[in-house]
Amino acid sequence: MKSFFNSIKIKLLLILLVFGLVPFVLFSALALWTFYLYPEAMGLAVYVRFGFFVILVILSIILAALVLSRKTTEPLQEMIDVFTAVREGDLNARVKIATKDELGEVARTFNGMADRLKKLYASLERRVQQKTRALRDKVLKIQQEKAKDEAILKSIGEGIIVTDNQGNIVLSNRVAQEILGWGGQVFSGKPLSSAMTLQDENGVPIPRDKDLFQLVLARLQSVSGTYYYSLPDRPLFPLIVLASPVILNRKMTGVTMVFRDVTKEKEVERMKNEFVSLVSHQLRTPLSAMKWFSEILLAGDVGHLNSEQNEFIGNIAQLNERMIDLVNALLNISRIDSGRIIIDPVPTNLPQLIQEVLTSLQKKIAMKHLQLTVRIKESLPLIKIDPKLIREVYSNLLSNAVKYTPNGGEISVFISEKEGSIVSQVTDTGYGIPPQEQRKIFQKFYRGSNVVSVETDGNGLGLYLVKSIVESSGGAIWFKSKLGEGSSFWFSLPKKGSKSKKGDVSLSS
Repeated sequence: MKSFFNSIKIKLLLILLVFGLVPFVLFSALALWTFYLYPEAMGLAVYVRFGFFVILVILSIILAALVLSRKTTEPLQEMIDVFTAVREGDLNARVKIATKDELGEVARTFNGMADRLKKLYASLERRVQQKTRALRDKVLKIQQEKAKDEAILKSIGEGIIVTDNQGNIVLSNRVAQEILGWGGQVFSGKPLSSAMTLQDENGVPIPRDKDLFQLVLARLQSVSGTYYYSLPDRPLFPLIVLASPVILNRKMTGVTMVFRDVTKEKEVERMKNEFVSLVSHQLRTPLSAMKWFSEILLAGDVGHLNSEQNEFIGNIAQLNERMIDLVNALLNISRIDSGRIIIDPVPTNLPQLIQEVLTSLQKKIAMKHLQLTVRIKESLPLIKIDPKLIREVYSNLLSNAVKYTPNGGEISVFISEKEGSIVSQVTDTGYGIPPQEQRKIFQKFYRGSNVVSVETDGNGLGLYLVKSIVESSGGAIWFKSKLGEGSSFWFSLPKKGSKSKKGDVSLSS
């Protein structure tokens, strides 16, 4: 920029010289031509004076041009210096030209622009400071939240592992590292499958299609279950695992796995089941004796009983039967929970099995004047199941339908085929299940609050047993109920049949 104005200075100087010297040179040339034409009219002194005058005039013109050029370019140089200062950050620099010509107007315009730029810069600086403070506060808050989250993770008693959407480990807490025996190894950034190999109860690694991460990825919902894990210095031990998707903007960005070692809980449960089984076995002997003695008394084998004695002995026999049913239910539950139950599938005719159950309930159905409807798909194939177990399922569902349906109600039984399964449905027009209690329906000892006072006979173990049997047979069970209108229970069994399972005991009857 400076060199540019320097060139302007040279141009001004040249212009002044041209406009000052050219007329004088022309005049001097004309004079010299005149002297040449009429030399006798001029003397030597005239020539000397004329030459000195020419030199003096030329020097005067050059000096005037220099002075005028400097006067013209000095304000421009000052403006250049101020422009440069402002460009380098000195917003207080101003052009000190107060003339009323064009240069003065440019100076005033530039000074106004510099004032406005200074105000804008001050405003911008204030906003930047505000944003910086806000950002600093936000960063501090994030750091506090992060520290809080880390403290929570450290204090949680369960193991926690977080992965990205590719299954690579992003975060794990101390409990997870201790349970999985990682020690000082760093697994962050590594695939979850290589750091945590879950197994079934037999020590067989879980296949990829049933891997928790793959299940969550496919379903986009939480998946839970009991799995097993082993360490070099520790045999197979159970883990309860819950894997949940991390959803952001309707996309899965990762998976959170929460798990804990339930070895102690499993041991306590095993001891409890063994205790229940032992006590139940010990109770069966006196109960069976009481039943035998009651039957002898009612049969009159030890003498005639009057009507009042018959009534009392009949009540004793009925209560004894209820005790036997409860003991058998407890035994069955303990055997199912302990995994010692035998599953022995054989080709079974379901219509015939259902008919046997209905026949055993026919007397109760007739006493309550219930209308029974049975619809079974024609040409239903034989299905390979354990008939003892599935009979228990039908018996519980149908006896519940009879028990909890008022006199004159309806009971329906439907069996159909659907997508590789045989689906059984038992529907009644009974009391129904309160909506707020439906989540408890398959829990141990649950009985609906609306039927406890109506039907005092019951232990709340039947549906828990039904669910356990159906699921151990490879099926599923579900229901729908409306208070005061009745309930429908469905359960499915695979057409390919149930898998056999070795065990120690069968269901008690």
